[in-house]
Amino acid sequence: MKRSSSPSDDDELSEPGAKRVSSDSTSVSDTDDSFVMPKEQEDWVTWASMRALFPPDTLLDTDFKRDLNIKWGYQQRTQTARRTADGLVVAIKGYEPPNDNELRPPFAPSKVHQIAFFSEFEHPGIPSYLGHFLEDWRINLVFAYDQDAPDLEHLVGERNLSEAEVSHYVMQLAEVLNHFHTNGAVLRAMDPSSVKCYPGYHIKLVCLDSWDLLDPDGFTSGDHGLSNARAPEMLAGGQYGTSVDWWNLGFMMYYLCTYRQPFQDRKFLLYNLTKRTNLQRASLMYSSLKITYLGSHVAHAEVIFPRTMSEPMREMITLLLKKDPMERITSLAALKDLPIYSNIWPPRPLNNLFWG
Repeated sequence: MKRSSSPSDDDELSEPGAKRVSSDSTSVSDTDDSFVMPKEQEDWVTWASMRALFPPDTLLDTDFKRDLNIKWGYQQRTQTARRTADGLVVAIKGYEPPNDNELRPPFAPSKVHQIAFFSEFEHPGIPSYLGHFLEDWRINLVFAYDQDAPDLEHLVGERNLSEAEVSHYVMQLAEVLNHFHTNGAVLRAMDPSSVKCYPGYHIKLVCLDSWDLLDPDGFTSGDHGLSNARAPEMLAGGQYGTSVDWWNLGFMMYYLCTYRQPFQDRKFLLYNLTKRTNLQRASLMYSSLKITYLGSHVAHAEVIFPRTMSEPMREMITLLLKKDPMERITSLAALKDLPIYSNIWPPRPLNNLFWG
């Protein structure tokens, strides 16, 4: 059943936590949370104007029975629910517009693009998009996955992963990235906690909020993900392309193999604390880059591999973590041609911790 999401006269200026002044009184109602646009903020982007941009709802709130399990993020929350019709476990991702008026204008258009994109975007490595519905000042996007399913962060914290198993997971993630890229999009951020584990060593990438469409030249911009995991071209500022996703893949691969981050150059960090002139020397070499990049160990440190890591695995991680994106592996085909994928999945028993 569908319902219209066009704003009514009563909620034309509806906003969270605000008050309405009665037309025949100067008193403020304590029970009405509608919003009166202040005269000093005549350019305020109202929720009603945003609602008018969203497509009609494809789902109803009553289609789901919600659990108390809620995970909060910045102006976003994910709540576990079950579909009333068949009991399917879903994740309801609710997004609220930012309070900063300078950030409000792109909110609705970005969600409209997200709805259109994921309505057509199907891949076994991401959860199925089921639809959306509006409630109060929040737009909810519903995906078919259980946020309580174990993730790679949990898995690597419980036991050591073999190189074959890590390579198997990385190839699945690479196929997801390739699907994004061939559809003119880039993911921009990825970490082990956003990858859910399923029986048969299958995984799904469930955190997709950082994605963006590429411009006609194949570029986008903006900072996304943890600062110590961002690609050098993202740290440098300006525009970048799909190369940042392959950097993230190499970063995650190293972490899954070692349970550590790849750039841990303590000597360099200590040297910078005692010898500030080192940064000045570096600025001559990287004069076109931002200071945030110059001050990051990602710009200078080399990957330190454990002695137990095999040569094929070192080669793969090294090629994914090349600081120059022109030297980096940036395609699924190039990844599959590496020696490590000649025989990556020897028979082994299933792990009882996750899959029984």
